[in-house]
Formats: sequence, C-alpha cells, structure tokens
Amino acid sequence: MKKIYTLYQTNNPNTLGGYMTYNTLSEAFDTIGRIGFDGKLIDTITAVTMVNSEWWHGHRTGCVAEIISQGVIYNYS
Repeated sequence: MKKIYTLYQTNNPNTLGGYMTYNTLSEAFDTIGRIGFDGKLIDTITAVTMVNSEWWHGHRTGCVAEIISQGVIYNYS
C-alpha cells in the first residue's frame, strides 16, 4: 500500500451509499457533464488525500487509512 495517496470523488453516488471514486484526475474529469445514477448532473470533483495509518503513527491503529486533506477542486457551475 502506498504511504500517501490522493483519490478523486465526483458528486455521483454509487450503489453502496458513497460516491464514485477514481484513481486519476483524468478519469474523474471524463464524467463531468454526464448524468449520474441519481439522475443529477455530475459537476463536482473532490480530492481526498489519505495516508497509511500504520506508517503515519508508527504502529497499527485499527484503521487502514486516514484522511489528511479533503476539498472541492473543480465545480462545473
């Protein structure tokens, strides 16, 4: 597992109750302007930067990863 990584989420809900998540910004941008599973326009990308918890704390914490930064980086409006 990488130590620090960033994932990109759109405002398109998935079937598990979260949001569609992509490994690259390019993949997330490919969905902008389309209609999502809920019938709404996909118009927002949020970057979520996470860190491996065991590496961050130097010991096992019971969590696989922790969010260290999260914010909207693109809004189509």
